[in-house]
Amino acid sequence: MAYAKINSITNANIGKVNNAAKATLGKIGGEDAPSTGLTNAKSIALDGANDYLAIGSINWDLYSIVFWFKTTSSTFSYPWAKDGGSYFALRLIGGASAFHMQHPSTSAQAETFSKDAHDGNWHMMTVTHSGGSGVESNTRLYLDGALEKSYTATYTYTNTTNCGSFGAKFDTGCGGPYNYWAGSLDEIGVWKDTVLDADAVAALYNSGAPIDLSSDSGNYDNSGDLDHWWRMGDGDTFATVTDNEGSTNLTMTNMGSEDIVEDVPS
Repeated sequence: MAYAKINSITNANIGKVNNAAKATLGKIGGEDAPSTGLTNAKSIALDGANDYLAIGSINWDLYSIVFWFKTTSSTFSYPWAKDGGSYFALRLIGGASAFHMQHPSTSAQAETFSKDAHDGNWHMMTVTHSGGSGVESNTRLYLDGALEKSYTATYTYTNTTNCGSFGAKFDTGCGGPYNYWAGSLDEIGVWKDTVLDADAVAALYNSGAPIDLSSDSGNYDNSGDLDHWWRMGDGDTFATVTDNEGSTNLTMTNMGSEDIVEDVPS
């Protein structure tokens, strides 16, 4: 009887452990840890001398943007900019240890967070902007799925349709470009009328492995709101980088087919 009771207790405890393990594995494989669902083999490398990816005319107001980057450069430069007078721009400054988000206004506001990201490893940058014409705007900057800076703009923003680029900045009236960026870019997504929340951003980072932006996965449930998705080499033929969700293709400028490289985050 004693042995039977011990065996019964032991079996019950083993069952609890197994059930807990199954629940944990289910959680890992479910909402909290999405699989990539993506074949990603290529990225695009920019030389920092005169390479850039022209976006053309864009009008982004309320938006989220996500892109993966890799660099060892410490040069003041622009991995991404919406320019031509009133502009948004993300700048690499301060020995490549700070990111700088600047918004349009008569007195431009700049916000910086210090983070060493020029280490030659892949990182994911996310910017969300919940602004609008004539209102104060909230902006959040994330690196590798974690919130690094959150602030409210102190100016009134008026949206305009401007030129844009990845890898350089244009001047008022779309003159330029200049301040070229040296590094690699991969998997760029834009949600033009959607502000991604922190859970969605963490899901997109996925422990350093990009996921399929066109399909909901885990805490990322915004695939239906995705406006632009540039795979940066996968499925592309030089010199066009195809917009897989919209009609705004990028043009590889001052570049060659050899700038589509087999180097990706994983």
